Parts: sequence; C-alpha cells; structure tokens
Amino acid sequence: MATDQRDHILAEFAHYTGCIMPAAFFRNTSEYIPGVDRIHPLMTGIYKPAWSEYALCIKMAPGSPYEHKDEVVFLDDGRWLMTYSPRSGGLEISDNRALMRCMDDHVPLAVIQQVTDKTKGSTYRVLGLGIISSFDTARDVFIVESADWSALQTVAQAIPDEAKRYEMQLYAQLTNEFRPFVQEDRASYLTSMPKRDEAFREVLLNEYDFACAICEMKFKVDDLYEAQAAHSVPKRRSGTDDPRNGLALCRALRDQRALPDRIPLFLHLAEHPTRAERLMALRAGAWDVLAPPLDAEEMILRLEAYVRAKQDADRAQERGLVDATTHFYNAQGLEARASELAAWAQRSGEPLSCVVLEFVRGGTVDDAEVARAIDAMSDVLRRTGRTSDAIGRTGQTEFAVLAPGADGTAAVRLAERLAAALRPVLSSPAEAYPAVELRGGYDAVADGRETPLKGHELITRATIAFNRARSIQNGLWLRPFQPAAPTLL
Repeated sequence: MATDQRDHILAEFAHYTGCIMPAAFFRNTSEYIPGVDRIHPLMTGIYKPAWSEYALCIKMAPGSPYEHKDEVVFLDDGRWLMTYSPRSGGLEISDNRALMRCMDDHVPLAVIQQVTDKTKGSTYRVLGLGIISSFDTARDVFIVESADWSALQTVAQAIPDEAKRYEMQLYAQLTNEFRPFVQEDRASYLTSMPKRDEAFREVLLNEYDFACAICEMKFKVDDLYEAQAAHSVPKRRSGTDDPRNGLALCRALRDQRALPDRIPLFLHLAEHPTRAERLMALRAGAWDVLAPPLDAEEMILRLEAYVRAKQDADRAQERGLVDATTHFYNAQGLEARASELAAWAQRSGEPLSCVVLEFVRGGTVDDAEVARAIDAMSDVLRRTGRTSDAIGRTGQTEFAVLAPGADGTAAVRLAERLAAALRPVLSSPAEAYPAVELRGGYDAVADGRETPLKGHELITRATIAFNRARSIQNGLWLRPFQPAAPTLL
C-alpha cells in the first residue's frame, strides 16, 4: 500500500519537472494535486513520511549547514548530477537510513532546489525524480542523478490512465539524456500508440502555450486549437516522443508542407553520434548532424554553404526549374542541382549516386490513370526519400534521385527501399494500374575527389543503365551503369 501511495505521489510530482513552484505546493499539495497530502514540509532537508521506510523528497537550500558540500550540476543533455549531505548525527539516524534504503533498492525520490527565500516569497525549482547512485565516504555525500528510464517506468505504473501515465514519463524524460531516435532498450512501452500520441500532443502544446513555433499563431477555445504537435524526427524514422523532438506548428505549416525540403534542417546531439545515429539522422531528413565540440568558424562556414544552397533552390524555383505537377525538380533543375552536388562531392571526397526509376505500364491506360499513378509515385518518393536527396521528374513517368553521401551499395539499398514502398501502391487493385512494373538504373562514385564527375554525366550514366533495364524483357529490374566494351578495329 505504501509503495502504491509513494509511486502515485512521485508520478504526479514528475508532471512539474522544470517548473518553479511556491512553498505551498509542497506543504499543502492537496490544493494543487487532489489526493496528495504533502510532498515536503520544508522544515528539514530530508522528508521521510511516517508511512514509508524510504525518503520521499530531498530539498537543497542556500544557507544550509551543508551548503559548502552540496552542489547540483546541470549537463548539456538535460540530465543533472547532485552531491547531497546526510543529516548530521551519522548514517544510522532515521532520515539517513531512509536515503540509504533508496540507494540500495534503486528507489527514486523527489528532488527540489530552493530558488528564492522568504523575503521574496519562497519558491522551489522541481528538478524531477532522482536516483541515489552511491555514497562518497571520502566527502561524506550522497551522489544523486536524474532518474533513468527504468525508474520512470516503475513509477508510471501507479497511474491508471494510459495517456496520463505516458504524459508523466514525457515530462520526467526531460531530465534524461536527449536522444532523437528510439533506443532499443527503451522500445517496450506500457502505453498504447493512440494514447502515446495523445500524451505527446498534450505535453508539447502545453510547452509551447498552444502557439505555433514558427509564425506564433495561437487560437484555443476549449478543446479546439490551431497549433498541432509535430515530431522533428518523424515517428516513421524511429523518432522518439521526447518533447525536445517536437514542434508546435499551425495547421497550415503542418498540413500544407509550408516548410519545404529546400530549407536546411540540422540535428544537434549532446554527445558525438555513432555512425548508425548519423545515418538515421540523414535518412530522417537532416542536412547535417552537429555535436560538441562545435568549432564556431567551421559552423559559420557550414551555415553559409547551406544558406547558399537554399538560395540556389529558391532561385531554381523562381526560374521555373521545378515540375509543376509533382513540385520536384524538372530535368533542367535536376541537372543544375546535380552540378552543385558533384562540386560538393569533389571538394569533400564524399560519395554521390543517382538512381533513375520508372513504372512500366501494360495494356491500355488513359490519362487519368497515368495521373493517379504519378501522384502516387510522387507521394511515396516524398515520404520515403531523405530530405537531403534531390528528386526530379525527368520524364512522364520517370523519376531520378540524387543521393549525396551514398555510394553504389547505398544506391542499391535506396532503390530497393523506394521500390518496396512503391510496388504495393502501384499494384493496388483499387487503383487499377494494369501490369505495372518498375525498372531502374543507377550510377555512383565512392569518392568525388578521386573520381571527379560532372553532375549531368552522373544522371546520363544512370539513365543509360535504366534504359538497358527497360529494354530487356524478364531481366533484372535494377541495373548499374556499365561502360561499353572497347571495339577492336
């Protein structure tokens, strides 16, 4: 019974992580949270309720006898670390034994820090849930860390409502290291997908005060509001529900793609990303992945390069280099973009590839059916391709994808991924596309510096490979570019 009561109090407390609350919130908690009598009386640093063998909450305050040893350090990734002194009298007194039990049993507790004193009206910052990881005998202090994911899940089980349960975890997650992608060891949820979506929306919109992060549009009447919750790294790309991986956007921006692919997007991580994380970020649409230590001069040069690329994309649209039907590059626009990417690959020594795809139709197909197929293919390419890819419509039913950072092996995987997404759509009986088949060709350079190639040459070579795949009946659907054999005279 005591465990359930304790978990319920901590679960409710976690909702306020990061907030600055008045003293009354902790002393007379029932006025704020029905069913919770008190979180901390604020008379001493350690609060152990009579009904529990564990400490419920610890308080750090300026001017205490332990101020010279007690310290809290906030890390760049959202976590915090604290040194906290036991109460004088030895580790055998009741309050200190309660902290030792928390440490031994890995039981979380509430942690608060005083911000202002009585002269200004006492207020406290809710640091969130903490775990006592160890006791430093040399310094005579406990080491307290922001609670890990497993501790949050344990506490969350005290909340019967699924959405509220996950909402608590999201608030408490703010004191954990930010990872934009789902971690395999955290992929087990206690909450269904619809309820997780509901909780993410509630937390994010509250954090943005129901206003669009871009245009600041705000409209809210009862349960009707303009702002919508959007993931920065999409869920389909393994993006997490961490509130830091989200933006509140008005419906116009969310639904009408008012933030086009030509706008540079960066993903900043608190630690140096692994190769797998970098690849996931690029697949999710990031133009670049940033991590400490950041070189200011290098960062400025990168931003200038990306701004120039965006300006070029804007000018390309203004010059009519964009296909009016699909809003991808047309053949001329794709060639111009290919020249820029080829120059980038040559400067950086990075790989660059081009994949050309077309759906081949059998039987008699009218214009309306072709238009539906083009729309379906465009939608799949837009959803499946990376934001860093340059996609162009180079024929009536022919599309080309320029993939920076992708060598020949990656180009094959890209083509197969696109094909896997396209085939079910184009072969759907409901759409009535007769005898639809995909054909494709590709070419790639593994190192743009060692193998310099003009952008239009890469497209041409991929197109030659594509034409060969299209001309051979019952052959491979995807073919690489192969130079013609020399002719003996």
